[in-house]
Amino acid sequence: PQCHLNVVAQARQILDIPIVGIGGIDFDNQQQAFDAGCSAVAMIAALVDR
Repeated sequence: PQCHLNVVAQARQILDIPIVGIGGIDFDNQQQAFDAGCSAVAMIAALVDR
């Protein structure tokens, strides 16, 4: 299942644990994940297909 970035932002407000964005992350949208509250992101295709 997908998780919209607004859910990440809500989770960041109540959780005191690292949140990692996984799936569909690339160089063009990684900043949106960080801005929403992700502590880190995981990229596979963005690195391999480059």
